[in-house]
Amino acid sequence: RRYEDAIASYDRAVEIKPNGHQAWCNRGDAFKNLGLYKDAIASYDKALAIKPDDHGAWYGRGIALYNLGRYEEAITSYEQAVAVKPDFHAGWLNRSLALSKQRRFQASSISFRKALELDPEKTINLFFDGLIHQTPWLEGFLKFAKKVVLKFNPPEDSQLDAR
Repeated sequence: RRYEDAIASYDRAVEIKPNGHQAWCNRGDAFKNLGLYKDAIASYDKALAIKPDDHGAWYGRGIALYNLGRYEEAITSYEQAVAVKPDFHAGWLNRSLALSKQRRFQASSISFRKALELDPEKTINLFFDGLIHQTPWLEGFLKFAKKVVLKFNPPEDSQLDAR
C-alpha cells in the first residue's frame, strides 16, 4: 500500500480546502494504517472540528487512542461514535475491548452484547480477527464470547453429536 503517497495527496487537498472534512478523515486513516497514531489523532481531530457528527472519524480516533494504550480516551471516542450512529456494531465492539483492557468487564459485556444484537456475524468476525493481534489474557473473554454466541445461535443436536 502506498499510504505515504496518499498522505501527500491529502496534504495537498487540505491546503486547497482546509475545511475538507473527508480529506482530514482519510489522512487520519492513512496515518493509522501506518501506525502513526498521534498523527492520525491530529487529523481526526481536525475532521471532527469541521464535522463533529462523523461516527467514522470518532471510530478511527478511538482505534488510534486504543493502540497508544489510552483506553479511557478511546472509550470516549467509541461512545461518541455510537452516540452519532447507535446501530454501529463495530463501535460497540471496540468500546467493549477498550473497557476490558481497563478490567471493566461488566460494562464490556454489555457493550459486546449490544454489538452482537446489532450484527452477530460481523461482530464475531471482527472480534476473532482482532484476536490475532491480542495477547493470551483474552482467554476468559473468549470463553464468555463463546457462551454468548451459543446463546444467540445454539447448535442443533446433530451438530453437538459431531463434536
